[in-house]
Amino acid sequence: MLGWGDLWLNAHGGVHIISVFFFLLSIWLWWVLLDKGITLWRVLRLHEGFERGFWDCVSLEDYYEATKEQASYPTKDLFMLGMHEYRLIIESDLRAHGEGWHGYLSKLMGIELNRLFFSLDKRIGWLATCASASPSLGLLAGLWRMLEAFREEKSLQAVGFESQWAEVALMEALMVMVMGLGLGLMALLGYNGVASVLRHLYGRLENFIEHLSMMLARRLNDKK
Repeated sequence: MLGWGDLWLNAHGGVHIISVFFFLLSIWLWWVLLDKGITLWRVLRLHEGFERGFWDCVSLEDYYEATKEQASYPTKDLFMLGMHEYRLIIESDLRAHGEGWHGYLSKLMGIELNRLFFSLDKRIGWLATCASASPSLGLLAGLWRMLEAFREEKSLQAVGFESQWAEVALMEALMVMVMGLGLGLMALLGYNGVASVLRHLYGRLENFIEHLSMMLARRLNDKK
């Protein structure tokens, strides 16, 4: 009985093409998952460190000056935006906006949060596409190989030859289907994991925005 390696080496050219495509696609998936995993781990770690310093600080102005030169990451960027707008409002003689300072600051930082997340969730949609398309592609390739083998076998039988090509083609088709299912499962698990971390991070940043906008609005009301 042929092993999987021998089966692949002696397989139809179309099986080679689709299996190489699946292999290259799996490399791309692993790169996306590793890139997103490292990026989100770094952002969460920086967020937790920033929050500890934020809640322990005595003065928001001093904390603003202390963190101003740090590298860019979502929590720090949102804080910089809120404090910068807070200072502009003070310099403009505390002219209130139509929806109030809390609503204005919260909406402003919410817009910035959505802009920042646009880069964080880039290429995530392709994981979902791959999770749904890979099994279907493997199934179609497997069915095509089986139909092609049956057609060839019928042609040989018509001229009096016997062959076992249909059995070999069935094994090749199953091999391609397994590749597609495995790739789709990997993409699905990766997508769910990354999406879950993104939702968790987005919720924490929304809470941070709400607390910061309330604190700044309270300070503005006191100054007024």
